[in-house]
Amino acid sequence: MTTALTRFFSIFCYLDTFPKKGFTLIEVLLTMMILASLSALTFAGFSSISKGQLLKDATGQVKSNLRYIQNQAVSGVKPSGCSLELLESYRVVINSASGVLDSSVLCGEVTVALVSQTLPSNVFFRAIYLNSAQVSSLDVRFLPNGQTEFYDSGTKVTSINSVYLEVVYGSSTSSGEVYRIYLTSDGGIYETNPS
Repeated sequence: MTTALTRFFSIFCYLDTFPKKGFTLIEVLLTMMILASLSALTFAGFSSISKGQLLKDATGQVKSNLRYIQNQAVSGVKPSGCSLELLESYRVVINSASGVLDSSVLCGEVTVALVSQTLPSNVFFRAIYLNSAQVSSLDVRFLPNGQTEFYDSGTKVTSINSVYLEVVYGSSTSSGEVYRIYLTSDGGIYETNPS
């Protein structure tokens, strides 16, 4: 009987001398949980980066379009619809509620519509500020002499030197990341990220 027991235990001892192959179920599950957690964190990080990048790109596009329209005014380029008239200004009407920038050329009695730019989905103008007053719409006119004029409800505003637009991601009341586009009466156009 002792020989049978000795043989039985010697088989198990002999099996322990072989190296183990593979992983236990606990090791596999633990590894999968760690990988799933890291994947979720990475996805969340990329999601916020892509939102920030979309906001930055949209702000840059608005600024670029404003700069292009301003350059057209300064260079005296007139569309075919007003070739016989005197170029007064290039005009951009910015509507915060709809997120639309409509541009046109004013030549004497003739107004020629140009392009309309709409902000991408989930990007909004949170506010447009004239001095410290918030307005829902702004009429910007780029003059051939390089100056910029601002109009509120059809009336020229002479008491200010700059305005700014706040661009946000999410909703027009969002308090997340904000970009500001400043327009100055001496022709400056620049952006900041105060958040």
